Amino acid sequence: GIRARKVTEKDFENFDLILAMDNDNVSALMKVAQEEHKVKVKLFLEFANQHDDTEVPDPYYGGAGGFNYVLDLIEDASNGLIDKLVAA
Repeated sequence: GIRARKVTEKDFENFDLILAMDNDNVSALMKVAQEEHKVKVKLFLEFANQHDDTEVPDPYYGGAGGFNYVLDLIEDASNGLIDKLVAA
């Protein structure tokens, strides 16, 4: 029942935070967002506490280890985001 879809202008009105996995996604989102909503766009890994990466790499180019590394990044950023939301 879960499906991907393109982000719309209305999403920037409906959501407080729009997360992107890499800078290309950020650029695409910034083209859709009205000026007052651009502050809602963040790189997901901004919330990571244990990794210094800024972008989530494509795991297909890293072999089996690439998928594990991306999972580690996502778990780190997810925990950081949860901590930030709980503290707010």
